[in-house]
Amino acid sequence: MLTAQRFMLAITVFTVTSLISCFVVPKEPEKIDFPEISTGEIKYDVREVKREDLVNSVITYGYFEPAVKERLFFKYAGGRLSDLYVEQDDMVTKGQTLATLNISGLENQIKLQEIALQKAELRLKLLTVSNANAFEVQMARLDVEAAQIRSADLQEKLDNNSIKAPFDGEITFVGAEEGDYVEPFVPVLSIVNDDELIFECDPERARHLREDMEVEIEVDDIKYRGVVVQTYEDILFLGENALKENKVQIDVFDVPESMERGELGRLEIILEESHDTISVQKSDVHTFGQRTFVYVLRNGIKVEQDIAVGLQTRTKVEVTEGLEDGDLVIIR
Repeated sequence: MLTAQRFMLAITVFTVTSLISCFVVPKEPEKIDFPEISTGEIKYDVREVKREDLVNSVITYGYFEPAVKERLFFKYAGGRLSDLYVEQDDMVTKGQTLATLNISGLENQIKLQEIALQKAELRLKLLTVSNANAFEVQMARLDVEAAQIRSADLQEKLDNNSIKAPFDGEITFVGAEEGDYVEPFVPVLSIVNDDELIFECDPERARHLREDMEVEIEVDDIKYRGVVVQTYEDILFLGENALKENKVQIDVFDVPESMERGELGRLEIILEESHDTISVQKSDVHTFGQRTFVYVLRNGIKVEQDIAVGLQTRTKVEVTEGLEDGDLVIIR
């Protein structure tokens, strides 16, 4: 009897619990609004590939200088500079004596030798008119010849102890003062003639030039054609004591009379040229291992495109394979 009552109690509790659960419904959580995520198209900055002319060049600057100029020096012996007859910027004429070394005693030797030559000539004349024997006449002739050689030798020494202007011009350099000791072949003076100008530039920047190469010199936006007459290689053979200017020299055609010595000019040296070719900016080219490539945009997708390159300038690269007109190169 007790067992039946317990069973009925359990049934009752279960029934009541079930009924309560039917009427008590849990509250739904609040809905959370998440932000929408856009998966739109990625935008790139691109540059359209076009054909153009490429020029690889070197630009240097130089000056117009006199084509006729010379460094003047004593040739055979050094000595004390006794007389200096000119100053910088002086105008001189051809043959004018510009400087002399101390030649004390030499002028007297020349005068004495002139007298000795005259005496030898008189003796020869006397022997000839007096019907002297052939032996004496021949000896007299030899004495005259020896005196002439001695006179010429002394005169040459005198000439070598002075510097004379080789042409009309202007003194642009004075490298010594009276009383200085000067060595042979060391320039004492420089002289120029401005009647004809030539373009000169630094050899290191113009080492690509070759003799007889035609070039253009630009001065104040005006271009002048010219031809190379002295190259970098020529200068290498001049040596430390070179008497020629250590500059690359260009003979410029049709230089106007208004052009002045020292005028600045711009020289562009063409190293390579490629016409009607595809090119890209150097900054657009990438390398990885043995690969050279650019990023291109194809159907809205960024793609690596392998390329072969040719001529290169300071800012651009010629593309010989891998790109075509109209391709879009991604620059960033």
